[in-house]
Amino acid sequence: MLKDNMKEIKNKIWDLYGLLRGEINSDDYSVILLLIYLQSNNILVKTLNDENPKESLIKILECEKDSKLSKVYEVFLPIIKSIDTELIRHLLEKLTSIDPDFLQKNINEIFDNTLDRIVLSQGRKYGEFIQPKQISKFISSFIGSTKDKRIFNPFSGVASSILDFSDAKSVYAQEINLKIWAIGQLRLIINECDIEYTMDDSIMNWPNNMKFDLIVSNPPFGLKLNDQNRKLFPEYRNVEEF
Repeated sequence: MLKDNMKEIKNKIWDLYGLLRGEINSDDYSVILLLIYLQSNNILVKTLNDENPKESLIKILECEKDSKLSKVYEVFLPIIKSIDTELIRHLLEKLTSIDPDFLQKNINEIFDNTLDRIVLSQGRKYGEFIQPKQISKFISSFIGSTKDKRIFNPFSGVASSILDFSDAKSVYAQEINLKIWAIGQLRLIINECDIEYTMDDSIMNWPNNMKFDLIVSNPPFGLKLNDQNRKLFPEYRNVEEF
């Protein structure tokens, strides 16, 4: 029964891609992740019966009081505003047909499965921001226990490395790409990981005034330092050397 329900939900989410194809830039398909999160919290049903569901959805996002969610919503709001009102209605109808309780119980798996599909559809555009599960497992096994450790995770991507660091004393993570940061922050909220995950440049704003027991990173290998970086760090050519 569980397997059948999961398959049905994944098929419905897959249908969302069909609805959005040709309507928005494929780079913006990540808005599906936001809509999944909203449905898991039974928020979308509040908008569907309104005369203008798009305006209703925008109002909900703009009025969010939680600081972390509010910043995430700010990233996705321009995408929502760019989508046709009738298309928003069709998206909401498809999503609200998914049982929010079942979605909530299985949100981690469904969210990550959807994220994997987005990565596959985008290729390298997103691939350099998400760490393969095999690498995450290897890093965790290599590190061992993170209990009571102070950890820094530069070039954090969608927060793949830090999901397993819940027993650490503190975790500080940085990601420079705004949309990728929003996905990672949403992922951390879903996994109930309360860490400091900032939208920041790990090269220009390396936290020299902070001390850590461990630095964990899977940087974008081969990424060349820009001219500003090269002036500050002339001995380094690319990000892995840095």
